[in-house]
Amino acid sequence: MVKRYTLTLGAFIFLLLGYALSLLPLLLVRQVMQEERYMQALMVWAISALLLLLPAVTLIIRKIWYFQGQGPTLELDAIERKLLTVNEMDCPVRVVKKKRGLIVTWKHEDFKWCDYMSYAGMKACYELHLRFEPSTNTVNTGDRIRSIYFIVCPDEVKTGLFSRPKPLLGLDSNKQWSMDRYSDCTPMDFTFMPQEIKYPVLGTLLQNGWNIRFHYFLRAS
Repeated sequence: MVKRYTLTLGAFIFLLLGYALSLLPLLLVRQVMQEERYMQALMVWAISALLLLLPAVTLIIRKIWYFQGQGPTLELDAIERKLLTVNEMDCPVRVVKKKRGLIVTWKHEDFKWCDYMSYAGMKACYELHLRFEPSTNTVNTGDRIRSIYFIVCPDEVKTGLFSRPKPLLGLDSNKQWSMDRYSDCTPMDFTFMPQEIKYPVLGTLLQNGWNIRFHYFLRAS
């Protein structure tokens, strides 16, 4: 895991150096250009740099934060059914099927678990978005959070209209995380942190042959 963080940091440093080198010619001709033309050129450079930033960051994350699946690959329908069985368990996690994939989040509408989430002081509801790529046996994943306010559980729980990306890249692939831990859990097993959803879900996918690739702006809805 340290290696991936190091590679990510190195890639961002390399990206910044690339920006600096691309700006250098413009700085060298500063004295021989008219002020108005120089400002126009500088503006064009700044806009180009901003437009290239998102694709560059996306590429860095896609290439470095990729995990290889283990063993035989479970068919798409079968792995989706396996993930959806969590809805039948007495646990605070739920899986919602969307047109473009699945969203795994907290079961805040459940009376039992709503009180525990409120007591834990939850202010942001984590969502793990999953989009399947059967041709490569890869699951593209995205971390998102949505604001949440517990007024009266569970009837008056207000969630934000929009979710926003919040990358949580960490994943210890050496540990055998699995959603099986949800089948026999107690409220004391949860602090309602994103890792308590992310690690078991991604561990289940890896153990069933699916590769994992992280994205920054991915949505399944």
